[in-house]
Amino acid sequence: MQRGIVIIINSLGAGGAESYLCRVLIQLTKSTDVTVLTLFDEVDYNNLPGGCTRIKLDFKKRPFESLRKLINYIRLSDPKLILTWLTISNFIGLIIGFMLNRKTICNVRQSSIFLRHASIFSNFLAFVNLFIYRFADSVIFNSDFGRKSHEIKYL
Repeated sequence: MQRGIVIIINSLGAGGAESYLCRVLIQLTKSTDVTVLTLFDEVDYNNLPGGCTRIKLDFKKRPFESLRKLINYIRLSDPKLILTWLTISNFIGLIIGFMLNRKTICNVRQSSIFLRHASIFSNFLAFVNLFIYRFADSVIFNSDFGRKSHEIKYL
């Protein structure tokens, strides 16, 4: 199989990260094979462009089976890059990328929302991610405001 890019994101819901990803994929799929793995089987509000493979996992109902499928897919497809979006996906993608020795880039969205609106679990993962981000090949902050608020709260 040709080495492409694997993107891990929570879902293709109505959020900004999801719609931004779909816009990026329009250009990316012109030159690279891309597979998008969504962790949660939720309603899609964004459509992937043609030439992009989609694999839906269901971490809510079948977390261990989904994790096994994700690890096996990455092991067999041998992507040149794992690109993760959002807190839970960053956490899972970083661990798998580290275990399988794959290049991993994490996208960190606006961090100021965590303490006010996110669950305790998401806040906990955001905090843990700070320690495991050092295993990422790169961390991309999708806004200057997000980077600054992330540094103030967590670094």
